[in-house]
Amino acid sequence: MKKLIYTLLLILAVCQVTEAKKIKNKKIKNKIQTLTKEQWPDFLNDFFDWLASPWRPVWGEFKINGQNTTAPMALFHNNTFANDLSVIRLKVVDGVNFPDFNETYKDIYSLTLFNNNHTPKSLVYTIDATAQSVISTWCKNAAFVYLIGLRPDGTALSSTQLTFLKDNVLNEMRYAYVRYGNDLDKYFVGEAWDAVQIWRSKELVCYLSAYELMRAAGASPEELFNPRDGLANVATELYKHATKPFSTLSKALNNNITGITCSALIMSSIVLHDRQTTYFNRIAKPENWANKAFLRLHETMFTGTINQTEEDGNRGYKEAGGYFAYAMETLVPALVAYNNFCGNKANTIEYNEPIDADWGSLLSLSFLNQMFNSERISNHKYSIKWINLINWYTNTLMQNGTPPTIDDTGLGKGIPHLAALKMDNCSVLTGGKFAKCFWQWI
Repeated sequence: MKKLIYTLLLILAVCQVTEAKKIKNKKIKNKIQTLTKEQWPDFLNDFFDWLASPWRPVWGEFKINGQNTTAPMALFHNNTFANDLSVIRLKVVDGVNFPDFNETYKDIYSLTLFNNNHTPKSLVYTIDATAQSVISTWCKNAAFVYLIGLRPDGTALSSTQLTFLKDNVLNEMRYAYVRYGNDLDKYFVGEAWDAVQIWRSKELVCYLSAYELMRAAGASPEELFNPRDGLANVATELYKHATKPFSTLSKALNNNITGITCSALIMSSIVLHDRQTTYFNRIAKPENWANKAFLRLHETMFTGTINQTEEDGNRGYKEAGGYFAYAMETLVPALVAYNNFCGNKANTIEYNEPIDADWGSLLSLSFLNQMFNSERISNHKYSIKWINLINWYTNTLMQNGTPPTIDDTGLGKGIPHLAALKMDNCSVLTGGKFAKCFWQWI
């Protein structure tokens, strides 16, 4: 160890001598210039960060080459955000030419947010272990209305309304984790394969969507600091339980439950990508959320021993359109977020599965597989696998925009928000089948 430290100090000294020669050659006089920490070689930064890791939260950030963190990273495409927002503002208040948009916006505004006289409705805080909480949906809808800034009749929201929306959305995200109380197992463990995590995942996706909408609407980093910590705590708790044997991310599952949990962790790793923690706090690292969720989603869909479709995605989703729609309700926001994070362009990144260092993984020896498990995964919007899979779904739709009732697919079950992927064959903004079932998504 001493030899290693001496070697590193020698390298640092050589760097300083080299820098000194440069200064002398440039004839810079009467000025002391030293090598700053930012100029150190990367491995030195990593080494000293590792030495200090028990005390310094400098680990776990999820980073990719060419990443784009422009707001919003969720729901909208951030490279066309300004134009899309203008179009939506026009359509949601025009009940004559765009009745689907207008009626949906009215429902969001009047059913959950404001009374007929535009005064705020009381918030409902009920949390059910086996259902999605009303408050998470409220946050997403409230943030959307705050961003739009209009009443359904086209008049501007009052300052009182804007303050009410902003303060309560930020507050509810801040306390999203605390509201589960002390009995966390009640909300994160239960039913076959811990299926209650479906609801925690859906709640988290709604909260993260609200977070990005508030960021796009101008909320400052200081205002978002506590909400970010609240959502990161929820993501950490979800990851902690989901990665245990026989839970939602178990390799023996690979169905829509797995996809839903993956979507929440993928979206968390992107929206909260820069949140850091200490070296050994593995469950709180966005990079671990990303690596685990991207790999498990890829295996669930394409490459696992038990999977939903074959490698090229041409044969559709094994559980049929209804379950595909159920999974895509949360996967669409996650896939849009990842496309934004990738800079709205094609890329392929190698993801390495993090080791679950708990007793279950050690006793089942599953950690041995995790040590060597990796996949090269492309941005889903440009991946032929995902393009084929989505084309399969849209090609099976009936004339009213809904899938046929095959294999537990309910009547009227559609995915109008698939339009957020901005693929030519499923766009609400330009018409098509999905416009006919748009009213379902609130």
